Amino acid sequence: MTIDRNNFTKPFTVDNPPCWNCPTCNGTLKLERPIDVISLKEYEVFDHEIIYGHGVFYGVIKCANAGCQKKVVISGDMIGGEGYEYDEAQEMAVDGAYVEYLIPTYFNPPLNLFEINKDVPPKIKTEIIKAFKLYWLDLDACANKIRRVVESIMNEKEGCKKEHLGQRIIRFRKNNPGYAGDLANLLDAKREIGNRGSHSGNILTQENLLDGFDMLRFVVNELYSKEKDEITEIGKKYIKPK
Repeated sequence: MTIDRNNFTKPFTVDNPPCWNCPTCNGTLKLERPIDVISLKEYEVFDHEIIYGHGVFYGVIKCANAGCQKKVVISGDMIGGEGYEYDEAQEMAVDGAYVEYLIPTYFNPPLNLFEINKDVPPKIKTEIIKAFKLYWLDLDACANKIRRVVESIMNEKEGCKKEHLGQRIIRFRKNNPGYAGDLANLLDAKREIGNRGSHSGNILTQENLLDGFDMLRFVVNELYSKEKDEITEIGKKYIKPK
């Protein structure tokens, strides 16, 4: 399953936050009230009705799992403008209302854009979490960190060589025939995303980065998850030798 783009690309309102997962237990995070919004600039029209605003916000989201209750600090930008607001008295959505849209730029601890399986080596897991953190702050830096994850995987699988990353991926493809060819292609695609973050003139989007994380999730699960081997061994118990 690919990463839900709605949770990681769109502004949200206090009344309709995204469905984020706890970085500790993978439970659901709930927005704690109040969320503090500091308005930095606003414009007014007739009767002092605000039609546009800009500011910052900060607050806390908390894991709903009673056995965890991990708290995550969240902050970011606020853009206010015309939107839709639910009128409880009329039981209907009212357009034209002033709505404050929140755009997160920082989480501490960082949110996992995907769940990292337990068999991933600690050094590679640390690099992935750093990439998660940079996703909200700096897309180019995040792309570079994704490339760094690919380098760490090649260090672990092929040894720390003084070759260019592209050459090491080619060797990985040759040394691991079969399914690893597809994995090498994905590693090369992630390398290319990282390269785009390193060169000026290349415009990276959140969609580019989420594509990179989708590929990264698949690669680390294929390379490091022991579940496939464990399930294969279970199946062997029910197959009679010929």
